Amino acid sequence: LVERLAEEPKASSRAALIKAIAAIESRKQNVVPSIVPSLADDDWDVRRVAAETLGDLEDDAQEAVPAMFERLTNEEDRPALVRALRRIDVAPVEAVPLFIDGLRSEHRYQKYFAIRFLKEMGADAAQALPALREQLALVPQRYRDDVQETIDAIEAASSEEDAD
Repeated sequence: LVERLAEEPKASSRAALIKAIAAIESRKQNVVPSIVPSLADDDWDVRRVAAETLGDLEDDAQEAVPAMFERLTNEEDRPALVRALRRIDVAPVEAVPLFIDGLRSEHRYQKYFAIRFLKEMGADAAQALPALREQLALVPQRYRDDVQETIDAIEAASSEEDAD
């Protein structure tokens, strides 16, 4: 099915294949690499189905978070991506530099999800502390409490690790 997805010319068939691949595989994290390329498909419906399917995988789709995060700047794709990212609570630690860039983004959804995922990463996001502190003075008021909570969560998690 994965090979057919890459070669299928008909958009509706590609969308159906994405759903089928996710339904068939018992280890859900294994389907993520097959679905991620569809986030950049030429057809909006295929991109939407890919995002929704990844969202349905919840935390098993964490490896897709960087690709989804980068596409948040695409206005057409944003609603499906936002819904999907809200269902995924974790991101790979390798995404920290991407989230640091997202803190400085003009796109509010990138800023929001950068803050959210960095907070969930705890001590693994310690390298983001300088950028988070910088953002305290720069972000609109509606983000300041979230930024401070993220700083506090990372510092607390780092202190716990140091104590161990």
